[in-house]
Amino acid sequence: MQLEKLEGYNSIYAVDVVRKEYKKLFGKNSKEYADCLQKLRVNLKILDVNGIQKALQYQQFEKLDNEELYSIRYVSKSNPRVLFAVFDGESFILLSCCKEKNRGDYEIAKETARARMKQLEE
Repeated sequence: MQLEKLEGYNSIYAVDVVRKEYKKLFGKNSKEYADCLQKLRVNLKILDVNGIQKALQYQQFEKLDNEELYSIRYVSKSNPRVLFAVFDGESFILLSCCKEKNRGDYEIAKETARARMKQLEE
């Protein structure tokens, strides 16, 4: 697993598979993908410029209970979420994503994010 610095941001990184996983969430629905990707980019810019504490003031950001994980979410039919962690207090690493159709989808994404975070720490 490798980290990629996302172009256009100072402190946003992603594990190398997250881009493909995010696109795969939307299947052949390219319009939905484009709309959600645009929203994600706006939210990543908010995070990049303002940091986690200010970002958490926005409803689309949440800290997961008893976790070192955070989520960017969009309330919509598909309910896409991107899970990330804060490293060194300044860097943000996108770890996994899902469409939360039911609670199990979100739990799987959290498990994936935890496993990837552990790999990065080793």
